[in-house]
Amino acid sequence: MRHITGAAVAAAATCGLTAVTLISCSGVGHSAPIPRVAKTAHHAAGSPSVSAAPYYVAISVRFGTATVRRTATGAKIATVRRGRGLRFFAVAAAADDRTFVLAGQTSSGGHFYRLRLSRNGRPGRLVLTPVPPIPATLGHCPAQLAGLAVSPGGSLLAASLLSNCPTGNAGPSEILTVRLASGRTAARFHPGDGYPMWLSWTASGGLAYSWTSRQTGIFIIPRATAPGSSPRLLIRGSASVGRFSEADYPLITSDGSALFATVARGSSTFAIAEFSLRGTARRLLTPPVGNPAQFCGPLWTDASGSRILTGCGDNSEYEIRNGHLTKLHKPWQLPFYAVPSPPLIAW
Repeated sequence: MRHITGAAVAAAATCGLTAVTLISCSGVGHSAPIPRVAKTAHHAAGSPSVSAAPYYVAISVRFGTATVRRTATGAKIATVRRGRGLRFFAVAAAADDRTFVLAGQTSSGGHFYRLRLSRNGRPGRLVLTPVPPIPATLGHCPAQLAGLAVSPGGSLLAASLLSNCPTGNAGPSEILTVRLASGRTAARFHPGDGYPMWLSWTASGGLAYSWTSRQTGIFIIPRATAPGSSPRLLIRGSASVGRFSEADYPLITSDGSALFATVARGSSTFAIAEFSLRGTARRLLTPPVGNPAQFCGPLWTDASGSRILTGCGDNSEYEIRNGHLTKLHKPWQLPFYAVPSPPLIAW
């Protein structure tokens, strides 16, 4: 189970690809090979064969609830029990298919909670972590959680904050990494005025994220627990895969070999693409989808990227295994998103 990248292009599909909704992306400075879309098979019953990720957690923004569901069917196993007045608004997952961190709002502010699932997917007791609460402001502007990710081993939490200023411009932003057991902040990074979103970890401690500001792209902090580590550009705004570009919603493999992202053609057509981080190869993984009403992006990957789950609207959910594409039968009830938004679904 990997962090799932849980925001969506719902708003992007309806209001055009503004800088806030979909980030430009470029490859690593080399001309791209001709992209190929994986061949598609169909599962009439809609049963993913990815046994490594049998459960996921989904947040309902309307009700502030969290439910544990089966990957194969989307069926609800249980609702996560919560205290009076607690409303969940974000979720991220470790790589063990058992450990989740949920962000929840109470009258005292935004806090982080740890959830463990049993072997059959039943949620255990929700535990308040010692991670510091989400600040009310960054600089002089109201702060908002933009990204959330748990490291593959489950010991570290990464969170990104953006600020919405009264002028309508992006204000200061922050990315921080925290040790879940102690709540101690390992490192803080300040990319500038803009939107750092869609975080995902590598097993070696790197943290990938998308960035929207005057410069846009997908970046990685190579040592995200080291305060002196500097972000490095992975994918520029000019990269293309066929006639698609503007990559966003990145998900990096835990071995750091590949990155999956949503790419766009114009303002209304989307697909999922793979970018090699150890060479120049890139390719489209899914057929294009016009105006998806729900989330469009990578959802889960194994450590090397040989098995992937993606969704691009409720009629374009796929399992990809070693490049072989299997269309599923709408099992996941993908969320609708305001943009920007932290992840609402996680494997």
